Amino acid sequence: MDFEVKHLICAGLDVHKKTIVAAVCMTDPVTLEAAYKVKSFSTNNSQIAAMRD
Repeated sequence: MDFEVKHLICAGLDVHKKTIVAAVCMTDPVTLEAAYKVKSFSTNNSQIAAMRD
């Protein structure tokens, strides 16, 4: 089964009451190898600002 890559960089947020998990997937356009970065943040204002930055 072959898949076509539509977007080389994608991101998502998993929002909970006390935490937000941010995930970014970056795909190499030549090798189509994906690399993931995942980081958790608390839901206080300073952590939300850190996530934005």
